[in-house]
Amino acid sequence: MRFYQAGFMLLAVVSATLGSLVVPVQAQTKSDIQVFRDINEHGPSFDFHNSVSDLRRDGFNDRISSVVVNSGNWKLCTNISYGGRCITIGPGTYNDFKTLGLNDRVSSLKPVEVERGITVFRDVNESGPSFDFRHSVPDLRRDGFNDRISSVVVHSGNWKLCTNIRYGGRCITIGPGTYNNFKNQRLNNRVSSLKSI
Repeated sequence: MRFYQAGFMLLAVVSATLGSLVVPVQAQTKSDIQVFRDINEHGPSFDFHNSVSDLRRDGFNDRISSVVVNSGNWKLCTNISYGGRCITIGPGTYNDFKTLGLNDRVSSLKPVEVERGITVFRDVNESGPSFDFRHSVPDLRRDGFNDRISSVVVHSGNWKLCTNIRYGGRCITIGPGTYNNFKNQRLNNRVSSLKSI
């Protein structure tokens, strides 16, 4: 009986001592998406794991200037309930939403399954901010990737990539595969439009 009492007291002491250590362990878990009030991942931030149809209750409505996507693809929209203009972004760091035309404009966000045709990356070796496209894009300026593509993964279909908007200038056609350095195609940071063909 004394053994059980002593064991219980020891467990209580250990629990009381370590109880405060449990919270930091949970806090270290990466969020699916982290939003920041200021550019370059500065200012107040918030971690989200699930859909948020109205960011007003979290204090981030029209107050997001940069984002880190740790996992999954996320749809961000200018209106509540996923209305208005929306973009879908994949894992990566998006340090200035001005380049996407969404600075202080996001009102709702949700994780989405993306049927990907092509994924473009800012950096070589499929790293840096990325974006998934399923349809032709005649002008990449709106998506923040004009002259900013350094590597590509084609998941399905054939794609025509061009140095000018509206599929002009020098173009190449690529099929399914990984293209980890566009310097090899002389297209590093030069693509301005892409088309599913």
